Amino acid sequence: MRTLYIVGGAMGVGKTTTCRLLCERLENSALLDGDWLWDLHPFRVTDVTKRLVCDNIVAVLNNFLACSELENIVFCWVLHRQDILDGLLSRLHTAGWNVRRISLTCTEPALRARLEKDVRAGLRRPDVIGRVQGRDPSRPRRVRQLQEPEETAYARRSRRRHTFGRTAMKQKLILITGSPCVGKTAVAERLFGLCEDSAYFDGDWGWCVNPFSLDDPRLRNGDRTIAFALSNYLKSGFRYVICPTVVVIGEEIRASVLRGIDAENYSTVAFTLTCSEETLAARHRKRGDQTTLSYAWLRMPPHPGDYVVDTDGRTPEQVAAELKRIVDAAD
Repeated sequence: MRTLYIVGGAMGVGKTTTCRLLCERLENSALLDGDWLWDLHPFRVTDVTKRLVCDNIVAVLNNFLACSELENIVFCWVLHRQDILDGLLSRLHTAGWNVRRISLTCTEPALRARLEKDVRAGLRRPDVIGRVQGRDPSRPRRVRQLQEPEETAYARRSRRRHTFGRTAMKQKLILITGSPCVGKTAVAERLFGLCEDSAYFDGDWGWCVNPFSLDDPRLRNGDRTIAFALSNYLKSGFRYVICPTVVVIGEEIRASVLRGIDAENYSTVAFTLTCSEETLAARHRKRGDQTTLSYAWLRMPPHPGDYVVDTDGRTPEQVAAELKRIVDAAD
């Protein structure tokens, strides 16, 4: 029977890693991490942003559930309160699906060690350990006593005073594309930190399916997932909505995504990042990518109207600063 796996647990317990491995073992599967749909700058936990992330999650999961080709869907999030889980389930179209709810747990020393490792690596704030209450692994119900999810590392970099709500400034949808390993995600993350009142959605998150093939017609569902998430952020009033993804380098897929956005009064600023073949090969080796290196994406002509930015010999911070200047100057 088709199965929706809902995996909850404390920050640092291993949800994302476990669910990625689970998804790889399941046939015709899709993966969604709830945190992918709540990447805001500055990060705020308010009634408005809680509704935003829950609306995003429901829309993406229902899109997966409606896909006749999928047999397994894996969703992970903290899910620290029963009412949050119940609220999500009440809005999901799960007829014909087996719903399996799983809580991951570990000992308190193990959780503390993992969180301390993340703090040393700069992935979490030092106060995260005090915010995650100790718990007995034999009592999974205590997972729900955890506090709200912490803000992302990117949102912390330049936290300022801010009030959520619509702005008189025309909103900007920022698309960043280019070959794999060209630096899209690194640059987009730095740009996200530079843009006050911004939301971030990596287009690849809408395409987390196993097996993955660009020839798979089911990926058109991914176009709708991306379009909905971008629409929701724009309609929520964020000044900047940033979306890095390789797939919008192509005319057909970009047009499909943009057609699906139903927000109004925003402008699109698009960038194609590039580099030399030598640089691409070096970055590919450094990343330890197991896929075969291909220059096909790098050699594709940029989409008409894109700003083409060379990343050779430049840091992500330098490239992001150039993109920010262009975005601010664009109409």
